[in-house]
Amino acid sequence: MVIGSGNRLRGNNISVGPLTISNTRGGPGTLMVLIVLGLGILALAVYGGVRAIGVNDSPAGPDTTTSRQDTAGADHAPETSASGTEGPDSENPLADEQRRPILKDRAVVASVLPGVDAVPSGWTKESGPKIFKGSAAQCRPTPPDALFCGRVQYEAPATNNGFVFDVFPFSSVDAAKSAYQKAKQDNPPSMALPGIGDESHAFDKQKDSSHDVRAAVRVGSVVVGFTYRLDAEEWNRTYDSDHLEILTRMFTHRVQQALDGRTPTARTSL
Repeated sequence: MVIGSGNRLRGNNISVGPLTISNTRGGPGTLMVLIVLGLGILALAVYGGVRAIGVNDSPAGPDTTTSRQDTAGADHAPETSASGTEGPDSENPLADEQRRPILKDRAVVASVLPGVDAVPSGWTKESGPKIFKGSAAQCRPTPPDALFCGRVQYEAPATNNGFVFDVFPFSSVDAAKSAYQKAKQDNPPSMALPGIGDESHAFDKQKDSSHDVRAAVRVGSVVVGFTYRLDAEEWNRTYDSDHLEILTRMFTHRVQQALDGRTPTARTSL
């Protein structure tokens, strides 16, 4: 091997990377073999590195991503209730409303009508409570799907104002909805009333000797009516919108208690 000025070197050692070769007679040939061998190993190492890098760009890459996405999807799958129904379906308000109970027992319907212990002190009962089958003449013109109609009437001696509570349980929520919408169509809202129950509105009716302010409310499968009867000439002075709301809300609370399977106990003292 010639290095620098071209002087021949003998007996010296030559270092190639980690290898040290003696510069003997057979040394150069051996050196060439080792150099070729080293270049081959280096080429294989470079090729292997390229292959290793290329794996991430191969079709296997998308498969890995899909797997991660599938796992994330499983983590966010809809919750399932004990009955096997998916969470969103079990919380469907329309389905829940259709499952709401029906008041089919006459005694339960009668218990919804407030007794003297549920109304303000001093009120006297004019009539009732009366409960009739929905098909009875006394319930007309109640829609045919009404199971019963019930009523109780009170009077406040101090003002001569009258108070009438009417209850109409229906055979289904849909039937109650239809009846309520028909009542609202026949008597559009004309008085203010905060939202009560599932649907509610208030209106007034002028009669010869009285001015009636009425509230209609639907609670599930039951429609109730409350009439605040005032003297025709004095109604503007004696009418209290808070009383209309309080008494109507008390009545609908009693209905809800019955629908929940509890004894109606709601009352008011104004």
